[in-house]
Amino acid sequence: MSTRRTLNQKEGITNPAKKFIEWKSGEKCFGYYDKEKKEDVLIPLPLKIQFLEEFHTIKGFDEQSDSSIYSNEIKTMKEPLKVKAFKRKEPIAEGLYNEIKHEVKAAGGKYGKSVYALLDGEIVNLQLYGASISPFILYTSGDKKTNTKGHSQVLETNFIEVNSYTDKKKGANKYTEPVFTLGDRFTEKENELANEKYKDVVIYFNEYSKKDTNNITVVDVEEVSPEVEF
Repeated sequence: MSTRRTLNQKEGITNPAKKFIEWKSGEKCFGYYDKEKKEDVLIPLPLKIQFLEEFHTIKGFDEQSDSSIYSNEIKTMKEPLKVKAFKRKEPIAEGLYNEIKHEVKAAGGKYGKSVYALLDGEIVNLQLYGASISPFILYTSGDKKTNTKGHSQVLETNFIEVNSYTDKKKGANKYTEPVFTLGDRFTEKENELANEKYKDVVIYFNEYSKKDTNNITVVDVEEVSPEVEF
Protein backbone atom coordinates (compact mmCIF):
# COMPACT_ATOMS: atom_id res chain seq x y z
CA MET A 1 0.00 0.00 0.00
CA SER A 2 1.27 3.44 -0.85
CA THR A 3 2.65 5.55 1.98
CA ARG A 4 2.31 8.72 -0.08
CA ARG A 5 -0.68 11.02 0.35
CA THR A 6 -2.08 13.81 -1.78
CA LEU A 7 -1.03 17.23 -0.53
CA ASN A 8 -3.05 20.42 -0.66
CA GLN A 9 -0.39 23.06 -0.14
CA LYS A 10 -0.39 26.32 -2.08
CA GLU A 11 3.06 27.36 -3.24
CA GLY A 12 4.57 29.18 -6.21
CA ILE A 13 4.48 27.14 -9.43
CA THR A 14 7.93 25.92 -10.48
CA ASN A 15 8.48 22.62 -12.27
CA PRO A 16 10.64 20.52 -9.93
CA ALA A 17 12.18 18.52 -12.81
CA LYS A 18 15.73 19.57 -13.69
CA LYS A 19 15.89 17.58 -16.91
CA PHE A 20 13.25 16.55 -19.47
CA ILE A 21 14.38 13.20 -20.77
CA GLU A 22 13.28 11.39 -23.94
CA TRP A 23 14.18 8.12 -25.61
CA LYS A 24 16.54 8.78 -28.53
CA SER A 25 15.77 5.93 -30.90
CA GLY A 26 18.75 6.43 -33.20
CA GLU A 27 21.24 6.79 -30.35
CA LYS A 28 19.67 3.86 -28.45
CA CYS A 29 19.62 5.69 -25.15
CA PHE A 30 17.87 8.51 -23.32
CA GLY A 31 18.81 12.16 -23.64
CA TYR A 32 17.76 15.72 -22.87
CA TYR A 33 18.34 19.26 -24.07
CA ASP A 34 20.65 21.37 -21.91
CA LYS A 35 19.29 24.92 -22.08
CA GLU A 36 22.40 26.51 -20.61
CA LYS A 37 24.81 24.76 -22.97
CA LYS A 38 22.23 24.81 -25.80
CA GLU A 39 23.03 21.27 -26.81
CA ASP A 40 21.60 17.75 -26.65
CA VAL A 41 23.04 15.55 -23.90
CA LEU A 42 22.87 11.75 -24.13
CA ILE A 43 22.50 9.51 -21.08
CA PRO A 44 24.22 6.19 -21.87
CA LEU A 45 22.58 3.00 -20.63
CA PRO A 46 22.13 1.67 -18.04
CA LEU A 47 19.53 4.07 -16.64
CA LYS A 48 18.38 3.61 -13.04
CA ILE A 49 15.51 5.72 -11.66
CA GLN A 50 13.16 5.96 -8.70
CA PHE A 51 9.54 6.46 -9.75
CA LEU A 52 7.69 9.38 -8.15
CA GLU A 53 4.49 10.05 -10.13
CA GLU A 54 3.03 9.84 -13.63
CA PHE A 55 0.54 11.87 -15.65
CA HIS A 56 -1.17 11.58 -19.03
CA THR A 57 -0.26 14.09 -21.73
CA ILE A 58 0.00 14.65 -25.49
CA LYS A 59 3.19 15.09 -27.52
CA GLY A 60 3.87 15.30 -31.23
CA PHE A 61 4.58 17.55 -34.20
CA ASP A 62 2.16 19.65 -36.20
CA GLU A 63 3.27 19.82 -39.84
CA GLN A 64 0.68 22.48 -40.63
CA SER A 65 2.34 25.00 -38.32
CA ASP A 66 5.79 23.36 -38.35
CA SER A 67 5.89 23.28 -34.56
CA SER A 68 5.72 20.90 -31.60
CA ILE A 69 2.45 19.73 -30.09
CA TYR A 70 1.92 19.72 -26.32
CA SER A 71 -0.86 19.64 -23.74
CA ASN A 72 -1.54 19.99 -20.05
CA GLU A 73 -0.80 17.01 -17.80
CA ILE A 74 -3.72 15.13 -16.23
CA LYS A 75 -3.86 12.47 -13.56
CA THR A 76 -6.91 10.58 -14.89
CA MET A 77 -8.59 10.26 -18.27
CA LYS A 78 -11.71 11.83 -16.74
CA GLU A 79 -9.96 15.21 -16.81
CA PRO A 80 -9.98 17.42 -19.93
CA LEU A 81 -6.95 17.95 -22.13
CA LYS A 82 -6.08 21.16 -23.94
CA VAL A 83 -3.88 20.29 -26.91
CA LYS A 84 -1.87 23.02 -28.62
CA ALA A 85 0.95 23.61 -31.08
CA PHE A 86 3.53 26.31 -30.46
CA LYS A 87 2.84 28.22 -33.66
CA ARG A 88 -0.93 27.84 -33.76
CA LYS A 89 -3.02 30.63 -32.28
CA GLU A 90 -5.97 28.36 -31.53
CA PRO A 91 -5.91 25.01 -29.66
CA ILE A 92 -5.87 21.84 -31.76
CA ALA A 93 -8.48 20.22 -29.54
CA GLU A 94 -10.02 20.44 -26.06
CA GLY A 95 -11.88 17.81 -24.07
CA LEU A 96 -11.63 14.25 -22.77
CA TYR A 97 -9.05 12.14 -24.61
CA ASN A 98 -11.56 9.58 -25.91
CA GLU A 99 -13.59 12.42 -27.43
CA ILE A 100 -10.70 14.25 -29.12
CA LYS A 101 -8.15 11.50 -29.87
CA HIS A 102 -8.96 11.25 -33.59
CA GLU A 103 -8.60 14.99 -34.01
CA VAL A 104 -5.35 14.94 -32.03
CA LYS A 105 -3.89 12.08 -34.07
CA ALA A 106 -4.87 13.74 -37.33
CA ALA A 107 -2.85 16.79 -36.29
CA GLY A 108 0.19 14.67 -35.40
CA GLY A 109 -0.34 14.31 -31.66
CA LYS A 110 0.45 11.15 -29.72
CA TYR A 111 -0.68 9.90 -26.33
CA GLY A 112 2.16 10.02 -23.83
CA LYS A 113 3.09 9.74 -20.18
CA SER A 114 4.88 12.39 -18.18
CA VAL A 115 6.80 10.45 -15.54
CA TYR A 116 8.51 12.22 -12.67
CA ALA A 117 11.39 10.26 -11.18
CA LEU A 118 14.68 10.55 -9.34
CA LEU A 119 17.90 10.11 -11.31
CA ASP A 120 20.96 10.19 -9.06
CA GLY A 121 18.85 11.94 -6.43
CA GLU A 122 17.65 14.66 -8.80
CA ILE A 123 14.05 15.07 -10.02
CA VAL A 124 13.76 14.49 -13.76
CA ASN A 125 10.83 14.13 -16.12
CA LEU A 126 10.65 11.20 -18.53
CA GLN A 127 8.58 12.15 -21.55
CA LEU A 128 7.39 8.78 -22.78
CA TYR A 129 5.61 8.55 -26.13
CA GLY A 130 6.09 6.81 -29.46
CA ALA A 131 8.71 4.07 -29.08
CA SER A 132 9.04 4.39 -25.30
CA ILE A 133 5.41 4.40 -24.15
CA SER A 134 4.43 0.78 -24.84
CA PRO A 135 7.49 -0.74 -23.09
CA PHE A 136 6.76 1.35 -19.98
CA ILE A 137 3.10 0.36 -19.93
CA LEU A 138 4.14 -3.27 -20.36
CA TYR A 139 6.51 -2.91 -17.41
CA THR A 140 3.90 -1.34 -15.14
CA SER A 141 0.71 -3.12 -16.22
CA GLY A 142 1.95 -6.34 -17.80
CA ASP A 143 0.18 -8.21 -20.59
CA LYS A 144 -2.34 -11.00 -20.00
CA LYS A 145 -2.00 -12.26 -23.59
CA THR A 146 1.70 -13.02 -23.12
CA ASN A 147 1.39 -13.78 -19.40
CA THR A 148 3.74 -10.90 -18.62
CA LYS A 149 3.59 -9.69 -15.04
CA GLY A 150 3.31 -5.97 -14.35
CA HIS A 151 5.23 -4.15 -11.64
CA SER A 152 2.82 -1.37 -10.65
CA GLN A 153 2.79 -2.65 -7.06
CA VAL A 154 6.53 -2.03 -6.60
CA LEU A 155 6.87 1.36 -8.32
CA GLU A 156 7.31 3.04 -4.93
CA THR A 157 9.69 0.44 -3.50
CA ASN A 158 12.03 -0.67 -6.30
CA PHE A 159 14.24 1.01 -8.87
CA ILE A 160 13.24 0.93 -12.53
CA GLU A 161 16.17 0.08 -14.78
CA VAL A 162 16.81 0.30 -18.51
CA ASN A 163 19.85 -1.81 -19.29
CA SER A 164 19.13 -2.66 -22.92
CA TYR A 165 16.97 -1.94 -25.96
CA THR A 166 15.23 -3.91 -28.70
CA ASP A 167 15.33 -3.30 -32.44
CA LYS A 168 11.91 -2.81 -34.01
CA LYS A 169 10.48 -2.32 -37.47
CA LYS A 170 7.12 -1.07 -38.69
CA GLY A 171 6.89 -1.07 -42.45
CA ALA A 172 10.05 0.58 -43.75
CA ASN A 173 10.58 2.41 -40.46
CA LYS A 174 13.28 0.96 -38.20
CA TYR A 175 13.54 2.10 -34.61
CA THR A 176 14.50 0.98 -31.10
CA GLU A 177 12.60 0.58 -27.83
CA PRO A 178 13.97 0.75 -24.28
CA VAL A 179 13.54 -2.35 -22.11
CA PHE A 180 12.30 -1.48 -18.61
CA THR A 181 13.24 -3.98 -15.91
CA LEU A 182 12.82 -4.37 -12.14
CA GLY A 183 15.74 -3.09 -10.09
CA ASP A 184 16.83 -3.37 -6.47
CA ARG A 185 14.60 -2.43 -3.58
CA PHE A 186 15.14 1.06 -2.13
CA THR A 187 17.23 1.35 0.98
CA GLU A 188 15.63 3.17 3.90
CA LYS A 189 17.54 6.33 2.99
CA GLU A 190 16.57 6.11 -0.69
CA ASN A 191 12.93 5.59 0.25
CA GLU A 192 12.96 8.64 2.52
CA LEU A 193 14.44 10.76 -0.27
CA ALA A 194 11.83 9.56 -2.78
CA ASN A 195 8.96 10.34 -0.41
CA GLU A 196 10.38 13.79 0.27
CA LYS A 197 10.88 14.61 -3.42
CA TYR A 198 7.40 13.27 -4.17
CA LYS A 199 5.99 16.14 -2.13
CA ASP A 200 7.65 18.61 -4.50
CA VAL A 201 5.93 16.98 -7.47
CA VAL A 202 2.50 17.04 -5.81
CA ILE A 203 2.85 20.66 -4.71
CA TYR A 204 3.79 21.58 -8.28
CA PHE A 205 0.89 19.62 -9.78
CA ASN A 206 -1.66 21.12 -7.40
CA GLU A 207 -0.66 24.60 -8.57
CA TYR A 208 0.01 23.63 -12.18
CA SER A 209 -3.45 22.11 -12.60
CA LYS A 210 -4.98 25.52 -11.86
CA LYS A 211 -3.03 27.20 -14.66
CA ASP A 212 -3.80 27.56 -18.35
CA THR A 213 -1.47 25.66 -20.69
CA ASN A 214 -0.14 29.00 -21.93
CA ASN A 215 1.81 29.21 -18.68
CA ILE A 216 3.35 25.75 -18.46
CA THR A 217 6.91 24.70 -19.20
CA VAL A 218 7.23 22.46 -22.25
CA VAL A 219 10.11 21.25 -24.36
CA ASP A 220 10.38 20.55 -28.06
CA VAL A 221 10.00 16.96 -29.21
CA GLU A 222 11.29 15.10 -32.23
CA GLU A 223 9.60 12.33 -34.13
CA VAL A 224 11.71 9.20 -33.86
CA SER A 225 9.20 6.35 -33.90
CA PRO A 226 5.84 5.18 -35.27
CA GLU A 227 2.64 6.09 -33.48
CA VAL A 228 1.42 3.81 -30.75
CA GLU A 229 -2.35 3.35 -30.79
CA PHE A 230 -4.34 4.27 -27.69
